[in-house]
Amino acid sequence: NKDFPREVLAEQDLARVEPDGYLMTLWPCHSEALRRVAENVLETACALSGKTWEMRALMKKARLPRLAKALTT
Repeated sequence: NKDFPREVLAEQDLARVEPDGYLMTLWPCHSEALRRVAENVLETACALSGKTWEMRALMKKARLPRLAKALTT
């Protein structure tokens, strides 16, 4: 965040958006696609780690808490 201050980016007509916020803007219209991607990520994480992950815990570990909540409600 300190490397890309919002005011400097705004001068170039750019906006800095965190991943969780961006994915949540997509959620209303693309929830099924995001759900499919998340399921694939969950399967891969379980296979690679040898651990049984829960969706919410994995998404929170990825710093996607709002997506985690949306996927599990």
